Amino acid sequence: MYNANDTIYALATVRGRAGVAVVRVSGEKVRQVCDIICPRKTLPPRKMVNACLYDKDGEIIDNSLTVFFESPHSFTGEDVVEFHVHGSLAIIKKLYRCLGEIKGVRLAERGEFSRRAVMNCKMDLTEAEGLLDLINAETEFQRKIALRQYSGEQRKIFDGWHDDIVKALAYMEAYLDFPEEEIDGNVEETIQSLIIRLSASISEMLEKSSKGEAIRNGYQIAILGKPNSGKSSLLNAIMKRDVAIVSDIEGTTRDVIEAYIDMDGYPVIFLDTAGIREANDVIEAEGVKRALAAADKADLILLLTAADDKGGIVLPGNEDDDRIIKVTTKADLLSENTDVTGLKISVKMDGTIEKLKKIIVEKISHDLFSLNDSLLTHERHRQCLKSCLENLFRARNNSVLPLKAEDIRLAARDLAQITGAITTDDLLDVIFGDFCIGK
Repeated sequence: MYNANDTIYALATVRGRAGVAVVRVSGEKVRQVCDIICPRKTLPPRKMVNACLYDKDGEIIDNSLTVFFESPHSFTGEDVVEFHVHGSLAIIKKLYRCLGEIKGVRLAERGEFSRRAVMNCKMDLTEAEGLLDLINAETEFQRKIALRQYSGEQRKIFDGWHDDIVKALAYMEAYLDFPEEEIDGNVEETIQSLIIRLSASISEMLEKSSKGEAIRNGYQIAILGKPNSGKSSLLNAIMKRDVAIVSDIEGTTRDVIEAYIDMDGYPVIFLDTAGIREANDVIEAEGVKRALAAADKADLILLLTAADDKGGIVLPGNEDDDRIIKVTTKADLLSENTDVTGLKISVKMDGTIEKLKKIIVEKISHDLFSLNDSLLTHERHRQCLKSCLENLFRARNNSVLPLKAEDIRLAARDLAQITGAITTDDLLDVIFGDFCIGK
């Protein structure tokens, strides 16, 4: 069972052979740990000291660079010591064994260092989640967005909203509790104005939430077209490897094939889909159904028409969808002046695939950078904001003032849950369960 009073330890670097490994210890018994493990050295706060580490029998474990952080000036807000030892598995196991023999000292759970940082007010939940995103970032854009969240940029937005809700609630409470006092007669109008403004800001962020999640999970691009329109060939050309089977036989692709790529710092997932046509069998029909479902959820659609196909396809209800980029494939079959709809490409013509990739990157850049700070990269935030918005809508339309005050109070609670001003152990278990041990 989780015990916040235990002193914890874990490897803060990647497990495996390396030049250096960092073992972090945090808790009230850190000074005792230092006296036992490196008894022959004084460790002044925040200064790295070259110190030998010893086991209980006085045998040297390793020669370490050791740094002590005195509470509250540490990552967790507790006393912390870090042992920078050689990255040998044998050394790490020996150090672990020695630390585990000290009473009240145990191996950390997943995310427990960050959890303690939150509980000790060194960061809030949004910053902790930003740290997790930063650890998991694979592209430059993911790194930038995660760093902004870890640095508290997103928290400032939520805190500002929370302050406005608390202000509206304070006005309402004063109006209800002191009716005999001379309170500004426009107080109800002021409260209503605050609610309307907050509702508009939260609604705008929620409308853009799918784009924010695309930063964490990948910007999804569905490749659609008739059978043999060049979908799989295009995917292989973009990925520069054979991801999908290419064949002259129609209907080769039956399921949705996913391929991940870093495009100029953006995380992108391409979805190669089954050819869209009247299906000849049950399996192909299911493939077409999945293709259309992928298009419906995608952030961008590449709608392919082969140069030797007079028709192409029209997606139902999507004629004016700004997610669609129309592409004519097999352009090597066309004369130079042939007029076609959309961009002409061919895997056999130099530069055309690169031109398409440039257009895709420009589209992604426009979509994501236009969001500015209005980014929701976590489903938990979105659910809290949805609940907050529902309570604000009820408050806006509620003419019974005590009930209106309760709706505003519930909206304030929803926002507080995002940053962790109101938390439960179950919520913390879910959030920090996604972390690795040692962070």
